[in-house]
Amino acid sequence: MNHKQAAITILLIAVVLVSAYLLRSYRAPLSGEDLIRCPNDGSPYVWTPIGTRSENFLWRCLKCGYTWRKTYPDNIYQRWLKSPLKPDFIRDYTLLYLRCICHLEISDPLTLDWRGGRNASTSTLNLEVYNYYASNIFISIKYHPAPENVTYVILVKSGNIVWKGILYNRRFISSHVMHEENGNFSR
Repeated sequence: MNHKQAAITILLIAVVLVSAYLLRSYRAPLSGEDLIRCPNDGSPYVWTPIGTRSENFLWRCLKCGYTWRKTYPDNIYQRWLKSPLKPDFIRDYTLLYLRCICHLEISDPLTLDWRGGRNASTSTLNLEVYNYYASNIFISIKYHPAPENVTYVILVKSGNIVWKGILYNRRFISSHVMHEENGNFSR
């Protein structure tokens, strides 16, 4: 083998080794919903009390009610926290949160036949608006798309309940909850 063939052989071996390393180290990007899941049923609808000492330690599945204690690595937790969410996921996540954490009497969103979706007539200033309807529930989700740290403005009407709030980095902030009784609203 001459010097030229030896150099080509070494170069080919180097290319194969680098390719193998890159393929082995590559991990497909995960969406925000898929990073942290319930260990009991695999549900992506999980919640932790953000802004408290129990954040990223105490967890609750909003689908099955299972609770667990685990501190996820910071890179995984931050990615879960900040990743943008899909509107239909936000719809179900919000309603499950209102059922499980706020204890409001709202139907299970995972069993409902949803209609609606993106409202094409309100695409001004890069604002996305999604309206969903099912049974006696209406939910509106508004947001400006971004790679992370998205603020979702949410309105829920379910029977005699009206809830308004925002979802920012997986933290729900309620602006108000109203209950209608005998034609009158109370907080």
